[in-house]
Amino acid sequence: MVTFLEHHGFTRAQAVCIMRVMNAMLADTIAQANRDMISKTDAENEIYLTKAALSELATELKMLRQNDHATLKSEIESIARDLDTLSQRSRDDISTIKSDITIDLNNRKSEMREEGKVRSMKIQEVNNKLTVLCSDLRTDIETMKFQSTKDVIIRIFVGTAILLVILKGLNSTKGNGADGGKNGKDAVGKDAKRAGNAGNAGGGAETVIIVDGGKTQKFNLF
Repeated sequence: MVTFLEHHGFTRAQAVCIMRVMNAMLADTIAQANRDMISKTDAENEIYLTKAALSELATELKMLRQNDHATLKSEIESIARDLDTLSQRSRDDISTIKSDITIDLNNRKSEMREEGKVRSMKIQEVNNKLTVLCSDLRTDIETMKFQSTKDVIIRIFVGTAILLVILKGLNSTKGNGADGGKNGKDAVGKDAKRAGNAGNAGGGAETVIIVDGGKTQKFNLF
């Protein structure tokens, strides 16, 4: 090494000094290494202690995993029970709502049926009233027809009676004198006028009084 250093530009004294320093440093390093080195027994003890610590750590980790698993399982079971409870409560609520809806529908149907019955009764009542009114109108119309027919018949009878009386008066006065004829005609005219007035006011049985040549005659007209 001294020769190698000399060939690279160092003097012999420098090369020797460098080598001495390197030997001292190497010796010191080896001594330090020997001091730091442990014996085989100490190494085995350290390995045993390390293995024991690792085993204890593994046991603790296993226990922690078991505890965590048990806790997680308990929480899952609790959640499952809560879900079952919620599901049952939901089913009960749905059943209650369905029952309430069914009751409401039935009540509404009953109310609609009652309203329909009330409307039917009102319609029937209106129909009955209309039937009664139509019947009353029909009766009034028939009564008016009967009364009108009766009035026409009475007027016809009155006119016929007047005509017969006039004809009879004319026939009875033909054999008398001019004065008697004139008086008879006047009497017949007055009686005819009186009979006509009675016929116009008619509505029931009529009594017509005819004076024929000083004689009084009564006729009952219907």
